[in-house]
Amino acid sequence: MSAARNIVVCLDGTNNSPADARTHVQRLYRLIEKSPSQLTYYQPGVGTLEPIGVLGPMRRRVLMGLDSASGWMLQRHVCAAYEFLSDAYREGDRLYLFGFSRGAYSVRVLAGMLNTVGLLQPGMHEMVAFAWQAYASMPTPPRRTAAPPPRQQQALRDYFRRIRSFRKSYSRRVPVHFLGLWDTVSSVGLPWLPRVYSHTASNPSVVTVRQAMALDERRGNFVQNLWTRTPPPGQDVREIWFAGGHGDVGGGYPTGGRELELARIPLAWMLREAEAAGLLSDPSARADAGLPDLDDDEALRRFALAPRHDEIRRWLWQLSERLPIPRWSQAADGRWQRRWQPHRERARTLRAGALVHESVYLRRELDPTYRPVNLREDAQRVR
Repeated sequence: MSAARNIVVCLDGTNNSPADARTHVQRLYRLIEKSPSQLTYYQPGVGTLEPIGVLGPMRRRVLMGLDSASGWMLQRHVCAAYEFLSDAYREGDRLYLFGFSRGAYSVRVLAGMLNTVGLLQPGMHEMVAFAWQAYASMPTPPRRTAAPPPRQQQALRDYFRRIRSFRKSYSRRVPVHFLGLWDTVSSVGLPWLPRVYSHTASNPSVVTVRQAMALDERRGNFVQNLWTRTPPPGQDVREIWFAGGHGDVGGGYPTGGRELELARIPLAWMLREAEAAGLLSDPSARADAGLPDLDDDEALRRFALAPRHDEIRRWLWQLSERLPIPRWSQAADGRWQRRWQPHRERARTLRAGALVHESVYLRRELDPTYRPVNLREDAQRVR
């Protein structure tokens, strides 16, 4: 049997293309080793899948707008990565999935698809669409507080019978070794009719979950999307809050100078966690990346005090926050609820005992203007 390899899949956030080279997904991709021992795949963000020459400029702008606003073409993004994996994977290989923003939700959907239907045998490209349909057609699960009606029970039994038959005939069971997420956003479908895919908040096929989340993000279209608070036995989950907004935690702002230093903290943290799980980085690229030593207090203080960005100050976001647009938000207990009232720049909600990075506390101690209202007293201070 051939030696086990790493297979790394990187899916970027909304409208992030390879030419931008700004997000942490792109930066991580540049930092990792590309070799026969570690196969790699990068996909640009939601809203950028089509090259310019394929569509007319106007049609492309319309499709990109729909895709960016609602994840309308999520199926294409996920299935492209799934097809790559079906050809590349060999038994024993370790899968590392990374994503930012809606790209983070995309890799959660990809992991959910792998858990539900398995991974097709190599070369079965024509079956990818059927695999997606088998995954996405799962009936809405019943509420835990009520017994499902007989018709729904029968629909679920029929669905799982079809899934078992599909897996037995066409696919392999494949675990996800590491799921690395920067500030998951899951706006898929219309605001008043969201599309929720199975096993995107709890997935027994995932070994390790790491998520970096933005403590200071206040936009209603960018609510937090947490992993389950009750993971299956043996699953290693750590979700940590960092200072800054959505783009400060996942990247997306211009490179160079102090503008990027705050963002380098969650990038360094994710790389450290993935390396501990066996990811191979390129030593020369890592040396040139300017990442802080998370165990060096002096370096961490300097990076923690770097400028943070607040997109809510833009007039278009200000308007959006004051309109009664239907939005889905996640409560501290993980449940989703629809709100019709204006969002009004509400701070994100932290769970009891939430993990908050040391750099947040250093910033609060050293910057008298930094006082996050959502930082709970029972939060745990971690590195």
